Amino acid sequence: MKGLSELIEIARSLPEKKIALAGANEVDSLLAVERARVEGLADTILVGNTDKIRHTADKTGIDISNFELVREKNEETVSQTAIRIIKEGRADALMKGFVPTADIMRAILDRESGLLEAKLLSHFALFEIPRYPKLLGITDAGINISPGLEEKIAIAENAISIFHKLGIDNPKIACVCPVEKVN
Repeated sequence: MKGLSELIEIARSLPEKKIALAGANEVDSLLAVERARVEGLADTILVGNTDKIRHTADKTGIDISNFELVREKNEETVSQTAIRIIKEGRADALMKGFVPTADIMRAILDRESGLLEAKLLSHFALFEIPRYPKLLGITDAGINISPGLEEKIAIAENAISIFHKLGIDNPKIACVCPVEKVN
């Protein structure tokens, strides 16, 4: 796989998925799920304060009648509601909108009702860089602040698993450990 366009074509060929967007009253998130809907990649359940969601949709010109809305007035429980929708089988993926990172992480990591199934939660981002011949994956750019050897192994295993799911059987890995502030 050389570029994101290949990944999009593969996604188009699969059965459509559904996203639970926690805090759907955020412009960029609404634009992204609208594009995914228009391109036939995914449908979305918009979770949050429906008055704020409608207001944001009006500002962006998005017709939210194309989406299911789940009203959650309490901003502290928006993430929990989105996760419950996934656990009920009504959605396949979680997307962070206008919710505090701490709230969504707390909901994901909740031992009774959260989503964590791996040994260790780590972040993964996939990039297509002009003039670079293949996709570049970057993992854990901020979740595990000071990982030990076992955590580093789990982070690498999580990234390798994603590459395997993308059809890349033997990904090349480089360990780079920059930090924002010298410690």
